[in-house]
Amino acid sequence: MSAIVLTTASFLLSILPPTCIQYLAFRPILQEPQKSRVWRSYAAIFVAEIVLFLAFFQTGWLEFRFLSYKKLLLSYWIPYFLAFSLISRPYAYQNLFVAGMQGIYTTTIHAVLMNLTLLVIPRSAFFAHLPIYLILYTALYVLFSPLLLIFFDRNS
Repeated sequence: MSAIVLTTASFLLSILPPTCIQYLAFRPILQEPQKSRVWRSYAAIFVAEIVLFLAFFQTGWLEFRFLSYKKLLLSYWIPYFLAFSLISRPYAYQNLFVAGMQGIYTTTIHAVLMNLTLLVIPRSAFFAHLPIYLILYTALYVLFSPLLLIFFDRNS
C-alpha cells in the first residue's frame, strides 16, 4: 500500500469517531426514519470523501502539509453537519452545541497529541509519521469519548 493511500486511509479513519459522536448525541431523540437517513447520508458523504481525498492526493493536487492538513481538519465535518442539520431540523441549536463541543474536544486531543509527537520527532519528519499519529489520535478520541458524551446525556 502506498504511503498516500495509507495516510489518506488513516485520516479517513480518524474522522469516523467525531461523526459517530454527532449521531450518538441525538440517537435517543431521533425517530427511526431519521436515524436511517442520517446513516445513509453519512455513508454517502464518507464514500465521496474517500474518492475525493484519494483523487486529490494521488494526483498531487493536494499534499499532506501542515496548511492542507489544517484545512482538511477544519472542513471535513461540514458536510456531515449540514446533512445532520437538514435531517434533524428541530434540533438545530442542539446540533450546533454538539458540533462546538466536538470541535473543542477534537482540537484539544490534536493539540496535546501534536505537542507530544513533536517532542519525539522533528517537525520536518511529522508527515512521514502521520499515519501513526492519526491512529493514535483515533484511539485517544475513542478512549475518551465517554467524557464527551457526558455533556450530551439528558439524564445528568
